[in-house]
Amino acid sequence: TETKTITVVLRRYYLTVKTDPAGVTTIPGENWYNEGTEVTLTAPDTVSVSTGVRYKFSYWDVDGVPEAGNPITVVMDANHTATAHYVLEYYLTVLSPFGTVDGEGWYTSGSTAYATLNTGLIDHGNGTRRVFVGWGGDASGTNYAQSDPIVMNAPKTAIANWKTQYAVTFTQTGSDVAPTVTYTADTDPTETAPFTVWVLAGSQITYAYQDIVPGAAPGVRYILTGVNPPSPQIVNGPFTVSASYQVQYYLTVRTDPPGIVTIPGEGWYNSSQSVQLMAPTVAGYTFQYWDVDGASQGSGVNPITVVMNAPKTATAHYTPTVVTYRLKIEATAGGTTNPAPGTYTYAAGTQVQVTAIPSGGYVFDHWELNGTNVGTAITYTVTMNDNYVLKAFFKQVPPLTVSISPMSASIVVGQQITFTSTASGGIPPYTYQWFVNNNPVSGATSNSFTFTPTAPGIYYITLKVTDAVGNTAQSDAARVTVSVAPVGGYSIAIITNSKSSAVTPVCVYGLLLGVFTAVLSVTGRKRR
Repeated sequence: TETKTITVVLRRYYLTVKTDPAGVTTIPGENWYNEGTEVTLTAPDTVSVSTGVRYKFSYWDVDGVPEAGNPITVVMDANHTATAHYVLEYYLTVLSPFGTVDGEGWYTSGSTAYATLNTGLIDHGNGTRRVFVGWGGDASGTNYAQSDPIVMNAPKTAIANWKTQYAVTFTQTGSDVAPTVTYTADTDPTETAPFTVWVLAGSQITYAYQDIVPGAAPGVRYILTGVNPPSPQIVNGPFTVSASYQVQYYLTVRTDPPGIVTIPGEGWYNSSQSVQLMAPTVAGYTFQYWDVDGASQGSGVNPITVVMNAPKTATAHYTPTVVTYRLKIEATAGGTTNPAPGTYTYAAGTQVQVTAIPSGGYVFDHWELNGTNVGTAITYTVTMNDNYVLKAFFKQVPPLTVSISPMSASIVVGQQITFTSTASGGIPPYTYQWFVNNNPVSGATSNSFTFTPTAPGIYYITLKVTDAVGNTAQSDAARVTVSVAPVGGYSIAIITNSKSSAVTPVCVYGLLLGVFTAVLSVTGRKRR
């Protein structure tokens, strides 16, 4: 039998153990290990550096991969590096001679901490107390419940500072409404009495009560009459300050109608004080009676006495003395007015409108007020601040007439003649209508007319004018003689007997042929 020797060589790996920051502490376990060995590493939870300074374990990592927990187990299947991470911490100390503090402890470097107290006031029950005034040491702020932020970049101490105060009590009598009291001590607040203020021992307090306290209801107030002990005082122990007030009521004095006169007596009066009121004579008014809060004091009773046991309103009643003026309305012939002519009475200040109404054939001309011309508007308004006479003046409308020019003319066929007109009287504006032989000419409605005959004859031209109120007038007839153009050196006028008829073109043509034949006959005889 052959014997063989087999040598087994185990693979070994190195475990490196360190801290971050480096050198915080030495953790056992760094060494060579056979493959597959499980190595347990335990980091200390804290490492003290100096008073108030330490390192606090945070976490492990193996080859840069974070591992949960402490201790950890590393399986040696390769070379490994295990790092224990620490954070730097500083200690905050919180001190106070009174109350219960909080916030003391370890904080990560660079973090923010706060010092706190459970109370800012310790009352010893004998008129003496301790009052938190602020944080000191490495802390700041005036809020006992939480200091200003403390940046933990070193070990720090927060100290609560306190002061001693004595009670000064303020009271009052006589006012149903609490008055305000302003005082100056280590603070300068305003309070409403009664109240107690705590003042630094040995300091001086200055105080002032409200001089006038408005009541809860309108027309009521309270006036300060005294303060005991007087201001200022040195606070060497607890004491009480008391003020006295007098109630006052407001008397309102009015007139009806409002504002016609100011009656003396309105104002503030002490409770139960008697006030006499006298209603004066007022021009334009007659005094009737007083009322107090709506209760009549008797017809004609003046003066009256008002007892001020509450806010009151006294009213002097007057009635107006009515002032009137007369307005006499007149009209000349040719029209009337509205209101009709006559004498009327109006209250002072009344505005009266009067309208002129012309009769047929008349137009309104102007108004006169007390003999002064005041305009031509058809309606005039009189303000009655005196006696007045208002007169309406009318004038007769002249008869409507019209004439035309020229009144006669002789022209040939196709020649133009223009007629102009002159209208007067009546009431402008005017409207026009031209006629030829009593027939209206379409479109001939202006004050002039151009006539262009197309046939010989005698024509009569007239113009009818109508004014603004429908009156009409017609001009005399203008005579126009129309002939044909001259023939062979002769001019022939053809005249008819009737004003209203014209020669027809057929008649004219026949006449012209006859005349032409006669002329030729006479000419032939002369040649023979």
